[in-house]
Amino acid sequence: GCSGSADRESIVEFVCGSEAVGTISGGEVSGATCQYYFKVPTKYACSSAASNAGGAGDTGGWVFFGLFVGGMALYFAIGCAINHHKSQGEGTWREWTPHFAFWAGLPLLVKDGCVYFAGMVKACFQKITGNSETSYEEVE
Repeated sequence: GCSGSADRESIVEFVCGSEAVGTISGGEVSGATCQYYFKVPTKYACSSAASNAGGAGDTGGWVFFGLFVGGMALYFAIGCAINHHKSQGEGTWREWTPHFAFWAGLPLLVKDGCVYFAGMVKACFQKITGNSETSYEEVE
């Protein structure tokens, strides 16, 4: 058994069941000190019930995605309409697009961010592993 102020560890496994919460089984792990294992049968661990639980599923992500895409469409539509009106219909779609220079440069900014992040991750792994290979040559 486990006594005193020893650290305790519990492992809870949720398995597919027919009820909201079925009969919980488990107890102290034999041969291990202060380790406990519990098995909880629940219908929420089943893949079909998890996606249909109260109709919620993962609709929050789709709501966010829909709001984001709709917001971006409104941003561009209203921005183009305002810029078109300000220029009295003269110019091209590039001049009417709100913040065109930003949107045109965004793919390269994302690429630069990814390259920088990959370099930081590589440097971190090199520091952890003690492997300090670099692509630079030593200057004498």
